[in-house]
Amino acid sequence: MGDSEASTPRVGGVSDPQRHLEIRASFNPSAHLRYGTASLMEGYLLKAGQTFHIKKRRFLRLHGATLSSYKESGAQPSWERNVLDCKVYAGAAGSTQLIVEMQDRKLELWAESVEERDQWVAAFEHAGS
Repeated sequence: MGDSEASTPRVGGVSDPQRHLEIRASFNPSAHLRYGTASLMEGYLLKAGQTFHIKKRRFLRLHGATLSSYKESGAQPSWERNVLDCKVYAGAAGSTQLIVEMQDRKLELWAESVEERDQWVAAFEHAGS
């Protein structure tokens, strides 16, 4: 092996540096998230608007550490956020509210039941662990 081949990283027996970069940059949806596999939680929740705090029904999907908001299930996401470093907690006892505090905004959400709210809180905690 020549000097130029010895300094080129080998990936799967391939010594092409471009191939090495392509493999490192590829996305694997089944990849492990920190210490486990990415989980999925989705469903309709009420979300308070930022300005007037009017509650609107939104389809939310938490996949791994990414929270996505959709106007309807199957539509393109209105927005996506990484929730690794956010704080999530349930509202008052008996309330279906859950609050997601991010660095630059606070989401106020309401589930249909306390049990569903608790499932969402647990999913957020799992995403951040």
